[in-house]
Amino acid sequence: EVYNLVPGVKYYYKVLDANSNVIKAGCVRPVGPLRMIKISSFTNVRDMGGWNIVGGGHMAYGRLYRGAKISSSISTDAKNVFLKDLNISLDLDLRGSKDSEKEEKYIIKEADYIRYPVIKNLGRGEGDTQELYQQAIRTVIQYLSQGKNVYFHCAGGADRTGTLAFLIEALS
Repeated sequence: EVYNLVPGVKYYYKVLDANSNVIKAGCVRPVGPLRMIKISSFTNVRDMGGWNIVGGGHMAYGRLYRGAKISSSISTDAKNVFLKDLNISLDLDLRGSKDSEKEEKYIIKEADYIRYPVIKNLGRGEGDTQELYQQAIRTVIQYLSQGKNVYFHCAGGADRTGTLAFLIEALS
């Protein structure tokens, strides 16, 4: 199984036998805008790259990621994927206080942590939901414009995360 390949990029491979003789060689070029990221014990992690941008072009791969919460039981291998492979500089948490009060903060201590508390499925946060999403968008733009990669999430990576992804894509 092969995961985490960027669509449109050509990848070369060799299959070797026990004596290091080449059995087969070739290349693959993944297609399509969706790039699912495989990280042990995580679900629903996606690269937001590949989507069309208004006015032409597409959002760059490898800069903006969305998914489920980062658990305090994260493995060292999974943490290394976030820090080394994805180069995440910001853990942007959209969970409300009830969702995150039992969760440890700053789980990936090498990345910045910011929380905009939007309450699940209610469309109401601890502040004005519209303002919370505006702040989140401004923060994402700020980090991306500084060349820093962002991972944003709620608990499951669907409702609040999906809303922010939709708003970002609508602005692109």
